[in-house]
Amino acid sequence: MNKWLVVTLTIAILVASILIYLVYYRERVTTSSDLENFLPQTLADRYRIIELVVGEDAIKMTKSIHWNPSRIAPIDAIIAVYDDGTRVWISKIDNACRVVETMASKMQEYEDRLPYTVPVQHSINERDIYLSLDKRSGQLHAFWCINEKVLIWVEVGSSGVDGLLEFLR
Repeated sequence: MNKWLVVTLTIAILVASILIYLVYYRERVTTSSDLENFLPQTLADRYRIIELVVGEDAIKMTKSIHWNPSRIAPIDAIIAVYDDGTRVWISKIDNACRVVETMASKMQEYEDRLPYTVPVQHSINERDIYLSLDKRSGQLHAFWCINEKVLIWVEVGSSGVDGLLEFLR
């Protein structure tokens, strides 16, 4: 009888250990991402992150805002909202710079059907970025790539250019 008790307890401890590991690992995967390194903790020294979406949820949201979601293939994504209204979409994606160029080209081609003005390329802090205005609200949008791996799109809130510069540093 003692032998069965030892076997049962051993199995229970093993199952509990596996469950604890899976919960910890799952939590780690869904809450930490190397993409978070691209997020400043504050904008203009005072605006803070109030909402953060990571992992599969962020990937689904990123795909959902495109006309043809199947053409967007993020490997990872993170979306942050700051309390000044700034929203940033960061995607880890193969050939990110080519994707940025394609987005700019398509936004120009379909400007009459999109709520954005034709993107204008600028160089800020030694980084080539595209700037566009939302025709509905006048809100500034900026997007660019980093090292062919990361695509960043920022909807600039009331922190304005100061907030945008935080992402470009």
